[in-house]
Amino acid sequence: MNNNIEKPIENDLNSLESSLKDDPFFADSNSKKGKTFIIKIIAGVIGLILISGGFVLGARLWDPVWNPFRPSPEKVLSKMINNDSAKNLHINSNISFVKKGSESVGISMTSSEDLDSNDEKNIKSKGSFDMVIESEGIQYKK
Repeated sequence: MNNNIEKPIENDLNSLESSLKDDPFFADSNSKKGKTFIIKIIAGVIGLILISGGFVLGARLWDPVWNPFRPSPEKVLSKMINNDSAKNLHINSNISFVKKGSESVGISMTSSEDLDSNDEKNIKSKGSFDMVIESEGIQYKK
């Protein structure tokens, strides 16, 4: 009776083995079919990563400093300057240089500029510029 039970199980195993031989996923790793299938999967995954990474960087969902799709600062500033909707401009700048050593020398420059172009016929501008030169015991302001 044991012999009768083993026959159907053996037949089922043989049919399963023959059906899996044709499936490229379960193919022998030494066969050419199995290697090309794995290479295709790896290439597909790499391609998907590159496309999705390009989309994320291009849409600026993630915007690191090294993003190749990030506009250059020159383009952003020129667009801002050429923008017709910007009617007012206010700029403050402060630049300082200090040399320390046996003879300390310092130069400090401060500027402020206001521009109002709401009325194109009457553009108003106001600015100031201060410069201070310092050396040991001497300070010159202009």
